[in-house]
Amino acid sequence: MRGRWAGWCFCSLGMASAGSVVVASKLAGAGLPLFTAAALRYGLAALILVPWALVRHNGIRPCRRDWLVLIAQAVAGSLGFSILLLWGLRSSSGVDAGVITGTLPAMVGLLSMLVPGKGGGGRVWPAIILASLGAASLGLAPGLPEMEPSGGRWFGDLLILGAVAGEAIFVLLNKALRAPLPPVAMSAILCVLGLLMSLPMALTEISALDPAGVPSSAWLAVLWHAAIPTIGGFVLWYAGAARLGGAEAAVTTALMPVSAVLLSALLLGETIGGHHLLGIGLVVAAITIQVAAPQRRP
Repeated sequence: MRGRWAGWCFCSLGMASAGSVVVASKLAGAGLPLFTAAALRYGLAALILVPWALVRHNGIRPCRRDWLVLIAQAVAGSLGFSILLLWGLRSSSGVDAGVITGTLPAMVGLLSMLVPGKGGGGRVWPAIILASLGAASLGLAPGLPEMEPSGGRWFGDLLILGAVAGEAIFVLLNKALRAPLPPVAMSAILCVLGLLMSLPMALTEISALDPAGVPSSAWLAVLWHAAIPTIGGFVLWYAGAARLGGAEAAVTTALMPVSAVLLSALLLGETIGGHHLLGIGLVVAAITIQVAAPQRRP
């Protein structure tokens, strides 16, 4: 019983730290160029994950096909997710982003229907509908001033939804790997690929960057993103999942959007409106339906 309680605590803390990605991205994107923020995060995380992976899984050699899958995952779910989230949060609020990122399980279910033989079963549609209503509820907000004249809040929300779609593609591509990789090795590879992909654009941005003009909150946000959600959250989640069944561990994914919304209010000073509460309730209900659905056997 003690091990199970520890499992619940570890998984819950892991998901809570994942929710902090929204706050970290909001602060980092406000003070740093997009690709520079992404490259710094990947580089810092790789400093820990690569040696860790080499010590534990030095003999792993993905085949050529798996390398192509990993590159596609890095484009969609690593770099694509990071850049779109950073960009979107320049126009949108962290509370909005918390609700939208909670639609990930439903987005995975929706996109899986496009893959022959990979439909998510009868509970996918109710989850998709609830998650869609949750995201749409953000439109019930009273008029808010646009944060950027070129896009405004709705443009930011659409970018964040695009980030969620990229992460959903990442999840689906994971099933295309011929030889699934250990979590540490996969995280290390994706961080290195994300760094290599973001570095060329980051180098062009750095030439116009004045480090002294970057607020300390942006530097701390990048460091937090690399150390806590990317590494710490990863360790906590897998430590907890090892003590629980897969279905039980999946229940805690509902904490991620809740954490993002609450942390945005606490740390960014944003207001949680009734439309946000409605949205997060619908999104959590959608996640619950997805988690409760019986797993299909291949």
